[in-house]
Amino acid sequence: MRPFKLGLAVISNQLGLVPRPGWCTYLVCYRCNARCKMCDSWRVKPGAEMTPAQVRQVFRKIGRLDVVRRRVDAIVRNQHRGSYDKAALLLAACAELLRVLGKAQEATALLDDIRQRFPRHRTFQTELQAAVRRMGA
Repeated sequence: MRPFKLGLAVISNQLGLVPRPGWCTYLVCYRCNARCKMCDSWRVKPGAEMTPAQVRQVFRKIGRLDVVRRRVDAIVRNQHRGSYDKAALLLAACAELLRVLGKAQEATALLDDIRQRFPRHRTFQTELQAAVRRMGA
C-alpha cells in the first residue's frame, strides 16, 4: 500500500495537484533569542542570512500564507494572555517584512485588520502598540 501512496504522491506533484502548504516556518535572521516554546530557532547555529531579494523569490514561489493572522487570531480569541506579547511581536515582524518587500499598504492593512478585529482586548492592543514601536513598523 505504501508504494502506491508514494507513486500517487509523485504523480500528483508532477501534475501540479499538490496543495500549497498551510504554514511555513521562516527564520528572518539567526539573532532571535526569544526562546519561544513553539519554536527552536534559537538553537540553530548562525549562518548566512537571506537577502531581501531572496526572501521575495521564496515568497513568490510559495504564495501568500495567512498563518500569522490565524495564529494571532487563535491566541487573542482564546485569551492566551501570556502569549499576547509574542503574538504582537510576530505581527509587527510580519508588517516590517512586508514594508521591506515594498508592500507598505499590505503591512498597514494587516495591522489595521487585527486592531479592528480585537478592539476590546486592551492588553493585546497595548502589546501590539509596543511591538510596532520597537520594530519601527
